[in-house]
Amino acid sequence: MPRYFFDVAAGDDPFVDNEGSELLDDEAAIREALLFLAERGREFIPQRQPPTSATLRVREDSGRLVAELTLSLTIRRPPADYPPD
Repeated sequence: MPRYFFDVAAGDDPFVDNEGSELLDDEAAIREALLFLAERGREFIPQRQPPTSATLRVREDSGRLVAELTLSLTIRRPPADYPPD
């Protein structure tokens, strides 16, 4: 089974996965990455003004990039005169 690595870039504190996980195939690795971001994404969003994001790169043991997933947070506020009279 191939080994996949999940590297996280968020703010000034990147994480490089040197251990990895053995998974069946690329699709299984992408599902694992989605679950990881859904469960732990808020840990990687720095406590600063949005917009901000966390990017998870999935790579295979050969070094091939399998996928790149980005979780982002943007806050949009309506203008002061919204809604119009």
